[in-house]
Amino acid sequence: MKKLVYLIGFLMAVSFSQRTWAQSVSDQNDQAIEDTLRVHLQKAQELVKQGKKEEASKILTAEHGMNQEALTNAEQLISVQPDSADNWILKGQILQGLDRQSDACTAFDNALELNPSRTDLWGMKAAALAQLGRYDESLTSMNKGIELSPNAAENFYNRACIYCLKGDKRNALDDLKIAFSMNAGFKKHALTDKDLKNLYDDKEFQELTK
Repeated sequence: MKKLVYLIGFLMAVSFSQRTWAQSVSDQNDQAIEDTLRVHLQKAQELVKQGKKEEASKILTAEHGMNQEALTNAEQLISVQPDSADNWILKGQILQGLDRQSDACTAFDNALELNPSRTDLWGMKAAALAQLGRYDESLTSMNKGIELSPNAAENFYNRACIYCLKGDKRNALDDLKIAFSMNAGFKKHALTDKDLKNLYDDKEFQELTK
């Protein structure tokens, strides 16, 4: 995969007339690759909102997905656009795909400094913290997301997952009730969501997911 350096050329104001035809084609390819990577990330985010985290993970490890070269590309974008929250989010999600959750949290924190009102970003940070076993911090982040978007079913579903991972079944079940009342589509996914495996044998969970 080619490196995403077309922005560098743009910011240096190199005119088209000074480039060869081959260079122009290369730049177009670079932009197409970045667009593809962003589409993958957007698609993965939508799947996470639907509770389909395993499907999202598959996308994040796809051909143009989460690998070391993609991380290098994201860092190049940040070097020329350090004030873009989207670039820091891109880096954070790539780091999550590489299972570097602590570094992902740092990237998300940088993004939040630039755009603290972005609801899904608080959820991304919460997910990374949960992977690290830092459940209280994860809940704090998820609570902020719910505060910003109280009508988003995925926020309550994801908080239920965090509660379950923490061992707090009561709060997990309460949040699942809310999530299911907003979007019944989460019921089917909950039956196979590994984050909720501690509830599989719970009678109340079984009733809720019918």
